[in-house]
Amino acid sequence: MEIIFVRFNLPDKEQECIDSVRKYTDLSKHKFTIYDNYPKKENLAVVWNRLIEKSEHENICLLNNDCVVEEGWTRMEESLE
Repeated sequence: MEIIFVRFNLPDKEQECIDSVRKYTDLSKHKFTIYDNYPKKENLAVVWNRLIEKSEHENICLLNNDCVVEEGWTRMEESLE
């Protein structure tokens, strides 16, 4: 699974999300893409669609910048199979 996260205008919340993903995700099994949207300020849907198109993974998780994950959160991928 590829986890796509877009930074945009909430630095404290964004860092909390990034830290939670790194803590509760086996990054040897999942790809974590962090896109910095501060300089460009593009529409979020445009950014997500572009990153989804570039992804080589079958399953993609789009995380909002104020999301915090917890232990076991990647088990949701099992229900997709």
